[in-house]
Amino acid sequence: MDNLKNIKISIIVPVFNVEEYIEKCLETLINQTLKEIEIILIDDKSTDNSVKICRRYAKKDNRLVIISNEKQIKQGLSRNKGISIAKGEFVGFIDPDDWIDLNFFEKLYKAATSSNSDIAKGEVVFSSKKGEIKLSSNLNEQIKKGLKKGIHLSLLFSYEHCAAIYKRKLLLLNNIQYAALSNAEDAFFLLQVSFFSKKIILVKHIKYYYRQHENSTESLRDKNYYNNILEYFRLHIEFINELDIQKNLYDQLFLNGYKFVKNRYYEIKTTPNLKNYENEYIENLFITSARYKYGIEKLLSSYYNGYNIRNTQKLILNSKLYKLSKAIMWLPVKILVLFNKIGKLAGNIIVKK
Repeated sequence: MDNLKNIKISIIVPVFNVEEYIEKCLETLINQTLKEIEIILIDDKSTDNSVKICRRYAKKDNRLVIISNEKQIKQGLSRNKGISIAKGEFVGFIDPDDWIDLNFFEKLYKAATSSNSDIAKGEVVFSSKKGEIKLSSNLNEQIKKGLKKGIHLSLLFSYEHCAAIYKRKLLLLNNIQYAALSNAEDAFFLLQVSFFSKKIILVKHIKYYYRQHENSTESLRDKNYYNNILEYFRLHIEFINELDIQKNLYDQLFLNGYKFVKNRYYEIKTTPNLKNYENEYIENLFITSARYKYGIEKLLSSYYNGYNIRNTQKLILNSKLYKLSKAIMWLPVKILVLFNKIGKLAGNIIVKK
């Protein structure tokens, strides 16, 4: 099969120990109604039969390209490697344990090109390990309603990255890449691409099937998983700190990232083996929050310089960090405990619960 000229979409698939699922994924790719595609398979040091299965398919279809990593670099950096060699007008991503409708990429491509959009996004359906349909996502409807209200796309499109295609020039011109993380790397990608995108088109009745099982990244929750969430928040803040945007949009983007990290705290609270990690997570959350662009650094330095208890409490209650936290229903006592610890380090402040 020779469809390597005028490639319309490059489809990037990170592969690691998915022998149980990858055949279904590859079947839906090689049988796409859009034939002008390339399928870039990035083997991340699989130890099962995943690569053997990929090679078998590559012998039958020359649109498949297999790249083997010299060391394991996780899915984010694997996708970046795929982007760097992609030749398509658009780039799409699929996880090797998922699958798509056979006309998925054809419909997305036609929608994107006919509307001159940077992004075309389909719908997501969640399935069980056995492939039984569980429920459908309503993210597209939320995005549609938000855009009608004038809400910036970067505040709306923060997950379901695999359900869309992206103009390759947009990625290259803005150096948009996935974060070097083992999870939440897709949230950082979407923060960038949705900020720089000028137009998105939402396509109905075309589906990406997301398989949920015990070995998926989202199912593997440990301390390292949540450390990656905190690192994502740091990258999130660094990115928006460099943007030339109005403070109102900056604050909304900051709060979006903050909410994402804060919501994970409730997972930690209900996970028995992470009970001792709870305080560390909270402290690191607020230390990272101190990267807030408008004044938190000065606020924290003032605590180190020392104030009496009344002035200190007043500064805390009037601080942007406290108000932001209160606005999203964080526990104020946790904040006071954190500043108490900061004060003790300086030896000048005592803040009581």
